[in-house]
Amino acid sequence: MLQHPRMPALLILLITLVVGAGYLTSWGKHLTLREIMGASDGALADIEATIQTGKPTAATWRDYGNLLLARQRYVDAADAMKRAMELDAADQDLRVQYGLALAAGKNRDGFLEFMGSFVFSEPKLAMDLFERPECRGYLNDPAFAPLYKDAKGQAVD
Repeated sequence: MLQHPRMPALLILLITLVVGAGYLTSWGKHLTLREIMGASDGALADIEATIQTGKPTAATWRDYGNLLLARQRYVDAADAMKRAMELDAADQDLRVQYGLALAAGKNRDGFLEFMGSFVFSEPKLAMDLFERPECRGYLNDPAFAPLYKDAKGQAVD
């Protein structure tokens, strides 16, 4: 019977466990969403200064809206996203972010108005937006049910 040396296999197993344990403990020091998005007071102040001093671009408004979303200031974030959309109406991601800000901010009328046009211009994105956790609560509202049905029907086409 052929026997294999067990010591190298045990050493490899031990090293793997030590590296794995070190990796898992480093997760305890992970960054928060606010730190990842750069939502420090300095970043927010810099963008606000840029907005006040000159003519901000769509990217500036989008960055400002993202920082406000990270801070859960949904009404202000929706306003910033709307201003960005005025400068760059073709950006689909920006329109989705605007819808999410309206939904998360519990702006029912604004979200209804937005989705009314969004369903017919981008039905697949509208259906995906309705299925996001921030928007699912609106599906129980009788005003949103036909919009979701239309989005679902048009997205298949």
